[in-house]
Amino acid sequence: MSADDPDRIRGPGLGSARGVSTPRHLAHPALGCETCVGQVRYIPKTMANSATPHRPPGCPPATAAPPDGTFFRLVSGKLRVGEAPGDGEWVLPVSKPKGECAGATDRCDCHAHSVFADVDDLRRARTWSQWVRSKAIASLQLRSDMGLIEASPSDIGDSHNDWWPINGDPPEALVVEEAQA
Repeated sequence: MSADDPDRIRGPGLGSARGVSTPRHLAHPALGCETCVGQVRYIPKTMANSATPHRPPGCPPATAAPPDGTFFRLVSGKLRVGEAPGDGEWVLPVSKPKGECAGATDRCDCHAHSVFADVDDLRRARTWSQWVRSKAIASLQLRSDMGLIEASPSDIGDSHNDWWPINGDPPEALVVEEAQA
């Protein structure tokens, strides 16, 4: 792609009706960023992320890759099997009013959703964590055009991943197990 390609987003002051202004630190090599012009990188139009406040430099990390497959996420314990988690379940940790990530704009992990590749990690965590027992488990399909993901094992399970979504559209998800609290 050339720097004049209308399907690219141009940085601050260079946007058009076909794109939005995007700061350099939202670019990522796995999504096709290849041209740097001063403080502005040209990135594919699909990388615009209106749901995310400006991420810190290097976020997502260069080691993150496009996702592909089924993942699991803890959601509201009020949801029942077959129900879809609402938009409120997809607020990034950095945008929440409470919690360790509230306002922590300099932490890359706070700009990502927690998802698990193995539902059994969540089932095992229910045996020792009241908090995990109080949550329902939703299943979701992530495709390569939905952002970037990186393995980040946690106390809850080794299959934990950080998922940096591309936009604010929540993925299709359904509750597969209800809360146990």
